[in-house]
Amino acid sequence: METAPTRQRLALAAQLRNSGELRQAEALYQAMVNEFPQYAPTLYHLGMIKRQLGDLQQALHLLQRAVECNPDDPAVHGGLALIRKEQGDVREASIHFQKLLDLGHGSVELLCLLGDCHIDMGEADKAIPHFQQATALNPAMEESWINLGLCLNGLGKLQEAIDCYRQGLQHHPESVPLHINLAIALLSAGQYNAGWQEYHWRLKLPEVVQFMARVVGDIRLWQGESLEDAHILVVSDQGYGDALNFVRYLPELKALGAQVTFHCPTSLAPLMREAPGVDQVTSNSDLEHFPFDFFIPLSSLPRLLSIHGGNVGGRVPYLFADPGQISHWSPLFEGTRLRVGITWRGQPLHPNDPFRRRSLPPQLLTSLLKVTGVTFFLLQPGDEPPPELAGLMNLGPFLKNFADTAALVAQLDLIISIDTAMAHLAGALGKPVWTMLPMAPDWRWGRSQKTTPWYPNMTLFRQTTPGDWQQVMQEISTALDQWANQQRTTSP
Repeated sequence: METAPTRQRLALAAQLRNSGELRQAEALYQAMVNEFPQYAPTLYHLGMIKRQLGDLQQALHLLQRAVECNPDDPAVHGGLALIRKEQGDVREASIHFQKLLDLGHGSVELLCLLGDCHIDMGEADKAIPHFQQATALNPAMEESWINLGLCLNGLGKLQEAIDCYRQGLQHHPESVPLHINLAIALLSAGQYNAGWQEYHWRLKLPEVVQFMARVVGDIRLWQGESLEDAHILVVSDQGYGDALNFVRYLPELKALGAQVTFHCPTSLAPLMREAPGVDQVTSNSDLEHFPFDFFIPLSSLPRLLSIHGGNVGGRVPYLFADPGQISHWSPLFEGTRLRVGITWRGQPLHPNDPFRRRSLPPQLLTSLLKVTGVTFFLLQPGDEPPPELAGLMNLGPFLKNFADTAALVAQLDLIISIDTAMAHLAGALGKPVWTMLPMAPDWRWGRSQKTTPWYPNMTLFRQTTPGDWQQVMQEISTALDQWANQQRTTSP
């Protein structure tokens, strides 16, 4: 089939494709496919043009025909892997990437792509060998060190992750992601002094630089100077959970003699206006009429205030629901006792959650519903209840901002939550809260303890096997039954 005329037509079609004349190339390849329906190269090239034109389903069909004609064609397996990945079918993509490796095409890029697929599937253990091989083949590839460290951390191999990031920094000493990931690993290990120093690198992230330039302009960064009679702008620079966790430090700035303005998202502003240590709250970027002496990102305060694991600072509770709002929402709770709120899902694709660990299948919550004498309330913002939980009281539509949420949470007896802003809010309000954690959780929670100095009113329930929420729910169901019995015994 590889005749001279065929090679000429293939060359012409390739020339058309390379020059961007995709429709003409498509027509030529289609004519060749019609003439030679079992010829893998034309099936492959036509499929890849279909991919470029956005027709992934037809592209997939053509490349599947091509691989049937030539099962060991590396180009076809590469094309199939890319299409499957673009379709979100990372498991199928990984099969074709693995086939490329088996065929002897073990480039660093391919190893990283296969490792990425395993990360997307939550399979850190399978991703690690690929990233290890990639770092050995090309130590200068920054991404390999980052992902290898993430996988090691995801399996609870904390010291190995720390060593990995430090090795990577030997090759990339100015790598902001490596410094930040090292910071998180160090903080998880309780090495707060070293961790806070590394954490400071996040201010060099392009998105943080742009955000700070837009919000603070040329205001001077506070680096520990006297704050007596000074006006400082504290900027909420990370997620809701971080803001709720770190706002406890604003009274310390007030104690140093500062006037404190807190800049935060609009959904946090109503609650933060009543927070201790806050003189005023702003949620817009037009701050020119405020005569600030300094600014500081909120998450930089622990470093400057020398916060360490044995003394995280701040009395709990340090946030308070508005009594008027509590009264407004109280009719929702009439006639109920032993009120338990549930949050089961965090933000999808959270940047600090590459293994999608911040959520659990809602059907697992049905084991809690067997506990008698408890009224359950759903605290999942913006969500319609899944079928398994459809009969429960859904507070989601009322969670418009954190002040509303605080007023609702204040009327509950217990909150059971995944590691998300809801857990931090309940903790800051001083409400009893049980937080469900993956095996390798956020750095605040350490790796083994059942309690946390961040919130004395919080109990931690941890996975012992990566991804095993069933075991966590069994523990919580048992604890909830015991708690309910104790509450009924002690209540008048």
